[in-house]
Amino acid sequence: MEEGVSLGTHQAARTTAQNLFRMNILTPEQISQAVSLPLEEVLALKEDCAC
Repeated sequence: MEEGVSLGTHQAARTTAQNLFRMNILTPEQISQAVSLPLEEVLALKEDCAC
């Protein structure tokens, strides 16, 4: 159950990061810090969402 919660939390952070990219108000570094994801993962999300 704990693993499921962790995966859900991670997915929520990824979704939030993508939404922040779409809003176009923060840098990738700021988004990384805001959602607690590694910068490399945030940069990959930016490429995937075509924002």
